[in-house]
Amino acid sequence: IRLNLQIHWNCEVFDHYGMTETGLGGGVECAAHEGYHLREADLYYEIIDPHTGQNLPMGQPGEVVGTTLTRLGMPLVRYRTGDISHLIPGKCSCGSFIQRMENIHARIAAGVELKSGLLYPPDLDEVLFKIESMLDFSAELVHGASSDTLRLDLLTIDGEWDDVSNLVMDALCAIPAIRSGLQSGTLQVDVNLVQNLPSPGKGMVKRSIPIM
Repeated sequence: IRLNLQIHWNCEVFDHYGMTETGLGGGVECAAHEGYHLREADLYYEIIDPHTGQNLPMGQPGEVVGTTLTRLGMPLVRYRTGDISHLIPGKCSCGSFIQRMENIHARIAAGVELKSGLLYPPDLDEVLFKIESMLDFSAELVHGASSDTLRLDLLTIDGEWDDVSNLVMDALCAIPAIRSGLQSGTLQVDVNLVQNLPSPGKGMVKRSIPIM
């Protein structure tokens, strides 16, 4: 989505992180686009293991929790956001020493359990929509005893299929859970070209992953 905005509107897009509970403004990108510069004077962010609540080392992804530092009404202490990200070590190439956080990757509740790890629907959006001829897709995950099957129905420009299947497989291998599953044999990927995607309520919903 961001890339499309930049191309079609001929503008620079700056990602912003925030939520109502923290006063909206949590962090924003600078011109270097190397993560959110956090609003450290007002908010203290930590990355924790979502299962144990323990702090994780710098650079390791986990759940974002925030503590308000200046709020008098409804202060928050280690508020669990449900967002997944990590703190970025070192200073930004813009020269600022303000702590940075990697752009939010996904939400914990959106994760789908594979035998090889967690898969997040935004991962599929991120890699598949980089393929120039891709218009839309739907995904279905079927769990088996020894392996999972990820079924993808693709809608491409004018039904183009030449080399698209190879591009799709290469793109999917950029997702750690999929790459690991393919390497270990615990995941199969079934890619199909379709003329029309199923409408919601018929078994598959666009860009979501029903579990069977």
